[in-house]
Amino acid sequence: MDFKNIKILVVDDSDIILNSIKEYLKEFSAEIITCSDGMEGIKNVVELKPDVIILDIMMPNIDGLKMLKLIKSIKEFVGIPVLIISGATNKTNVTTALEIGASKVLSKPLRKQEVINSIREILGYGLRQNHNAAVYNEMEFDDEEITGRLTGLFFKRYSGKKRKIMEYLDKKDSKNLFFHIHDLKGTGEMIGYPAVSSISGEIEKLIQSKEKNWERIKIRCENIFSILDNAHKKEVLAER
Repeated sequence: MDFKNIKILVVDDSDIILNSIKEYLKEFSAEIITCSDGMEGIKNVVELKPDVIILDIMMPNIDGLKMLKLIKSIKEFVGIPVLIISGATNKTNVTTALEIGASKVLSKPLRKQEVINSIREILGYGLRQNHNAAVYNEMEFDDEEITGRLTGLFFKRYSGKKRKIMEYLDKKDSKNLFFHIHDLKGTGEMIGYPAVSSISGEIEKLIQSKEKNWERIKIRCENIFSILDNAHKKEVLAER
């Protein structure tokens, strides 16, 4: 069992999260299948029958808890261990996920060794390292390399994300704004900007409050833009 190749399905609407998990597991002989939507995730479970499912709670269309509930209601799939990952791991979400049948709940921002250890824990056996594993001997260096690649990916798409956030701010579209801010909360620290995660968490609370202070929400979004705009300029200069 210690040398079994495994098939892992990762369902999350964040490209950074999907790519980070692929990077974390690069040294192991595992097939990683990714998708960004609960409906597509269910289809992949039926067609591919993965050994492990890594599932985000907050996604558009079908969220992670609904997908988990559906999986656990089907006899053929009820035994597949599910690792829930979320930036919204409050007591209610954690309790609900475990009651439905999740094997473990992991908070974002994700960290490589936590993800690997969690997969081993819920599987009950180890992961086989592939023939390129020698290049990952220095864990600290590896983490820096992963962060660098994820940061580069993030900034390639940052301008589009910023435009979307500004659009939803102008429209006072709470639902769509929340999804984008929630994404930043989960990925900010992973790309080396913990202040972005912290401010995003604050904005989430402002959006969820009954009497929304849109001026305050806008100011805090601008604070995030200031951090990321400056960081983006440095990234561009570093590439020249």
